[in-house]
Amino acid sequence: FIANEGVAEIVCANPSGTRNTAERLKEAVKRFEEILSIRVKEVDERFSSVVSFGFLHRAKIEGRYFVGEAAGFQDQLAGFGMAYAFRSGYLAARSIIEGLD
Repeated sequence: FIANEGVAEIVCANPSGTRNTAERLKEAVKRFEEILSIRVKEVDERFSSVVSFGFLHRAKIEGRYFVGEAAGFQDQLAGFGMAYAFRSGYLAARSIIEGLD
């Protein structure tokens, strides 16, 4: 839960195999309202997805490079991974250009 000037983001991380991610997000919003004694008045955007929390042993498999969350590179506590996505994308590009594995 991140709030700034009345705008907040609620994140619900769903384990692999989760079927009803939209319902889990709805329940997460409801729970935040209960815990914080607040009312979510308006929702501009809803998005739900499964998040990977595992790591690959290698980020190159059968000639394909995996970067960011596809390779399991993310903050395991918060579930965010933009820094890892940029860094692993850069390293994959360098590996391709320089012919490294």
